[in-house]
Amino acid sequence: MVERDVGTAFVHRYYSTFSKDPTELGAMYSKGSIFAHASVGRSLDFVEGREDITATLTEIAKAEGNADCKFTLHNVDCVPSMNGSIMLLVQGVMLTRETTREFAHTFLLGRNSNNTFYIHNDIMRICEHDDDEDYEEEEDVEEEDEPEPEPEVTPTLPTVEEVTGETFDEPAPKAAAKAPTPKTEPAPAPKPT
Repeated sequence: MVERDVGTAFVHRYYSTFSKDPTELGAMYSKGSIFAHASVGRSLDFVEGREDITATLTEIAKAEGNADCKFTLHNVDCVPSMNGSIMLLVQGVMLTRETTREFAHTFLLGRNSNNTFYIHNDIMRICEHDDDEDYEEEEDVEEEDEPEPEPEVTPTLPTVEEVTGETFDEPAPKAAAKAPTPKTEPAPAPKPT
């Protein structure tokens, strides 16, 4: 299944880049891309456009202590979507020196006229943990000691170019649509009373 190959290669590239330098992720988005993120139970914050998305991802990485950020992925689900796009759902754990955070991440990879992919929509939910401020547990549950997080176990995956010969380039700019000329009709004459 091509979607699985492209999705797997994309995920490898995305999280490798996020771990090394999140500012480089901006090249995977377009000017019209939308990124939404939040912790579980909180409302989503949306940003649009490559520059704002890059800044937000950099802030998230810094907040998570990204000095040595690694990702362990539990599930990568890929399905075809409209117009040749691909929908991805990724579940995993973000590991840093200071935190271990579970996350769910959804991507819609759009395909542009050059037949290359870019991130059109991106939604990320990061789970809370006990050390977070403003985190309220619904009920008191006795927790067992959590084992140390396992080291990153990310299989070596081929790049998209190796699998399909396709790349994640910026989509070609769309031609500006001409606004339709509004039709105006004369107002009806008032009826005599």
